[in-house]
Amino acid sequence: MTKAAFASNGFLVVSAQDLIRGDVVYLGPDRHWTRHLPDAQLFDRNDPEAAAQVERLALDQSAVIAASLVEVFLSQGIPRPWHFREVFRATGPSNRFLGKQADQRQQEPEHVPL
Repeated sequence: MTKAAFASNGFLVVSAQDLIRGDVVYLGPDRHWTRHLPDAQLFDRNDPEAAAQVERLALDQSAVIAASLVEVFLSQGIPRPWHFREVFRATGPSNRFLGKQADQRQQEPEHVPL
């Protein structure tokens, strides 16, 4: 996707770092934090409410830190990060058995050796 196409299809989500678990989290529509990007509240790029949310969260750092706006686009109705760094943050480190990869592995069927 080109940057010009992003301008017409792009959205913003509020991302932060969970202080207790260390996870990347996203602000959900119910104003609670979620670890899953598809569950995040989407803001229009021109919506002043997105920036206002970040400002409010920056004042209250009791649950999260480093709240920021992240550019995403919709792919088959699912928000996807625009920048590689955010793709990495959304999926977590790939060399660990902990975190978001562990959640995905629990859902996959185990292979049975022959």
